[in-house]
Amino acid sequence: MKVIQGLLIILVFLFISYANDLLSNANTINKANTTKTSYQECLTEFQAPQIIANLADLDINESSGVIASRLNPKQYWTHNDSGDGPFIYAFDRKGKKQGVWRVNKAKAFDWEDIAIGPGPKKNKSYLYLGDIGDNFRAREEIIIYQFLEPKISSSDATTPKSSARMTKKSNIIRLKYPDGKYDAEVLLVHPKTGELYIVTKIAAPTSEKTETARVYKATPPFSLDSATTLSFITELPLPAPITFFNRVSVPN
Repeated sequence: MKVIQGLLIILVFLFISYANDLLSNANTINKANTTKTSYQECLTEFQAPQIIANLADLDINESSGVIASRLNPKQYWTHNDSGDGPFIYAFDRKGKKQGVWRVNKAKAFDWEDIAIGPGPKKNKSYLYLGDIGDNFRAREEIIIYQFLEPKISSSDATTPKSSARMTKKSNIIRLKYPDGKYDAEVLLVHPKTGELYIVTKIAAPTSEKTETARVYKATPPFSLDSATTLSFITELPLPAPITFFNRVSVPN
């Protein structure tokens, strides 16, 4: 969901636990029944979006992903869409700026989503930035940046973007689809296993071709030397014109 001029709308669209249950059973459920059931459940299981704050940090001009912090209570992380550098921004529930960080060893081509979950070090919280946008479906690989979640201090709130704090060095996880090239705007991380899920964006429907969102998975440990081929899991029958969704992951 794109948040223009600092307006944040958090859409609780997909709980990770629900997604995992759906995906794990995808191979044993009849495809036609899956389409009908999952769409009906989407209409009844999830709440309407709520506007909770206006973002005070004017450097956040096209917030593309948002996630609740696990290391910093009542704090959130976001980032801009394409056009910004490799920065993440922290804010509280009132929308007040809590700081800005440059992601170490990262580049920003088309960042679309941010997620949180476990990583290489046990009992540590990691942020995952999804450079997964591909409007022209031309990218041979997409990239996930994985790094330790920063600890926010009170002094970080006054840090200007020009003097952004630096995160720990990020792991660069290169991924490729097994069956083509896709634009995507959703990144999910399983809160226990650290598995990555990518949900592709639904193209605008035409009389010639109708698409559904496709779900792909990568299982850790991830190679940092070569691209990992994603595994296709299932299709999600989301009604047009829905093309993307975000969520706040609750750490429990």
